[in-house]
Amino acid sequence: MKFRQARKSVHPRPIQHPLKILTRHLFFSLLKAFLFCTFACLFLPLIYDLLTNLNGFIQNRAQYGLIAAYYGAFVPNMLPLILPPALLFSTLYTLLDLNRTNQLVAMQASGISIKKIFLPFLLLGLFSTGILYTINLTLGGEWRARQNEIMSDLRSAPNTKGIRPALVYRNRHDHRTWYLEQLAIPDNTATGIDVCEENADGHDVREIFAKTGTWTAGSWQFSNALVETFDPKGNVATRQILDHIDIPEWTETPQEMGRVLRRPQEMSLADLQEILDDPELEPRLATPYETKQWELWTYPLTTLILLLFALPQGLKYGRQSMGAGIFNA
Repeated sequence: MKFRQARKSVHPRPIQHPLKILTRHLFFSLLKAFLFCTFACLFLPLIYDLLTNLNGFIQNRAQYGLIAAYYGAFVPNMLPLILPPALLFSTLYTLLDLNRTNQLVAMQASGISIKKIFLPFLLLGLFSTGILYTINLTLGGEWRARQNEIMSDLRSAPNTKGIRPALVYRNRHDHRTWYLEQLAIPDNTATGIDVCEENADGHDVREIFAKTGTWTAGSWQFSNALVETFDPKGNVATRQILDHIDIPEWTETPQEMGRVLRRPQEMSLADLQEILDDPELEPRLATPYETKQWELWTYPLTTLILLLFALPQGLKYGRQSMGAGIFNA
C-alpha cells in the first residue's frame, strides 16, 4: 500500500506541448505591447483635446460629471483611429524584440514554421477588426455626436441647452412630415408645430397646427391646436380648433427628431441607410452619406492591412536597433 502511494506521488505530471507554451508566450508578449501602444496612442489626442477645450471648460464652469461624460464619448470615438496604428507598432516592436534576442532564430531552428509564429498576431488582428466592426456598425458616429452635443450645450446660454431651432423631420414609414419652430430635447417639448399626414399615394389626409406639444408617456399631446382633414381631391373637409389633443399613435420622439440635424460623420449606419433609402434624395446630396457608409464598412479592414504590412517588415529589419527598425519600417 505504501509502495503504491509512493509510486503515485512520484508520477510525473503531463508535459505541455511546447507549441502551446510558445503560442501563449508570443500572444502575451504582443498583448502587452499592444495595450501599451493603445494607451499611448489614445493619451496623445486626449491631452491635445483637453488642452484645446480646457479654456471652454473653465469659462463655462463645466461640472466634473459633464467632463467625464465628454471624454467617456471621446474614447470610443477615437478607438477606430488608434487601434490600427497601435497594432502596427506593437507587432513591429514584438518581432524586432524577438529578432534582437535571437528568439525567432531559435524557434525556426526548432522546426516551428513562420505561419505558427504569426498565428497570435493574426488572432489579435482579427479580434481588433471585430471590435472596430462592432463600434462602426452599431453606433457609428453616435459618440462624436454626443461629444458635439455636450460642447454645444456647454457653450450655449443657460436657458437654451438642448434646444434645436427650425427643424424639419420626415417620417417616411408613417408618411408624416413635421415642421417645428423649436424643439427642446431635454424637456420633450416643441413649439410652432405643423404636422402633415399623407396616405400611401402621397396625398394629404390631415394637418395639425399647434402652439405647443409635449412628448409624455409614449404619446404626443398638443395644446391650442387646429386640425384639418382633407378629401381625396385635396380640399379641406373638416376643421376643428381644440384646446388639447392627445395622439398616442404617433411614436416619433424628440430625440429621434433631433438626429436629422446631425452631419454624416455623426450618424450610425442605420441612420445613414434611412436617409439613402429616401427616393426623394438627390444624388449629389447623397454623396457624403454614401461615403460615410462605405467608411464604416471598410475602415476596420485597415487593421489587418497594417498587420500584414508589419509582419514581414518586422522580420526584415530585425538585426537593427529597435528604434531604427520601426523607423525604417
